[in-house]
Amino acid sequence: MSVRAPLCLLTLLLTGCAPPLGAAECDELLAHYTALLVHQSRPELKAGEVEELQQRARALLAKLPDEADCSRKVSRRAYQCAMRSHDVDGVERCLVY
Repeated sequence: MSVRAPLCLLTLLLTGCAPPLGAAECDELLAHYTALLVHQSRPELKAGEVEELQQRARALLAKLPDEADCSRKVSRRAYQCAMRSHDVDGVERCLVY
């Protein structure tokens, strides 16, 4: 057995084999984050108003060059952590660390 095989196996175990996020998951993450942000900053808004702000956030984000990088920049572990978060700070902690 070559030295390479154990090193490759160790690398896979440490980095994980999870597939990258898909576009739908990136959209879900954005929707979750913006909903929390809106509810935190403007709790008086009705559901329809929250949805409108989410749509505007998506439109603005689509114009940013980094938006397409979501599937490359956000790990599956960070995504799962962020989706379990119940506040904006929690989501941001998951995505930063």
